Amino acid sequence: MSKSWTNAPVNASSKKDGIRLLQTRRLDHCQFRVLGRHDRLGEHGDPRCSLRLGNLAGTALIHIDPLSSPQWWQSLKHGDVISISGELRAFPSQWEILAESAYTPCESELRPTALFPCDWVLPAFKPQLKAVVRHWNNIKDDRLRAFLANIFSDAANAMGFLNVPGSLIHHHAYQGGLLDHTADMLIRFGGCHPKANGNLERDLVTTLILTHDIGKTATLVGEGRGKHQPHDMAALELMAQPLVELEARSPVLANIIRGYFRPRSWLPKTHHRAYVIVSGLDRSSGASNDLNAQQYS
Repeated sequence: MSKSWTNAPVNASSKKDGIRLLQTRRLDHCQFRVLGRHDRLGEHGDPRCSLRLGNLAGTALIHIDPLSSPQWWQSLKHGDVISISGELRAFPSQWEILAESAYTPCESELRPTALFPCDWVLPAFKPQLKAVVRHWNNIKDDRLRAFLANIFSDAANAMGFLNVPGSLIHHHAYQGGLLDHTADMLIRFGGCHPKANGNLERDLVTTLILTHDIGKTATLVGEGRGKHQPHDMAALELMAQPLVELEARSPVLANIIRGYFRPRSWLPKTHHRAYVIVSGLDRSSGASNDLNAQQYS
């Protein structure tokens, strides 16, 4: 459930006495992800706390008083998403937030602009990040939007998606390669298939593109976790709980998604046109960026 909170006690240091305020913007239910927390003592020994918040647009600080702020603020941790109404203030060195109200949105309300903060991606791949968010926002089916939000509300999944390579030695084999590969597939799909509001197949293809290599956030990270595991099987493990929740709303959609990831030889065999579209986009995007193939072309 969402937790609401109003009349935020803001540390007086956020008022920036003597520092020129450049501009202000109104925030209405704007979502941010918690990127960090800084606890310190003031010059008179009083405790002070700042939260660093981020979303697709950028980052900002919010100052809270640990002694008088509600416990809800104290319980926030890295990766949590909060929705804030108030004022965004620009100072010469940073943006700061003066909050009037805030709450924790439920997963069905989560937006990709908050789940994928720009600070989590290499600057060179910000255009690809914007392309991913744009295509996610084009999904009209609420069940699939909630399914994606459920997956990427996990900070490890989101950070991995934005930073792991697309492969180790073949296509998109560099940091941010998975994001680059996914954005390329979405752009290719968008160019071949005109927008159609309410088109469930289009929403399903977009969802499969966004998740088709999510298992690589486990198999291509570090020495231990999932190193020798097929990334399709790792994907099903990472999406196990989101799939259970999707199945409660639509068993058909949940099984279509499961069917894409399981080995084609398994019975009963499943076929769906979305599989053909996604697999074709995957091959064409990979071939255009295959470093080994380019060496001999």
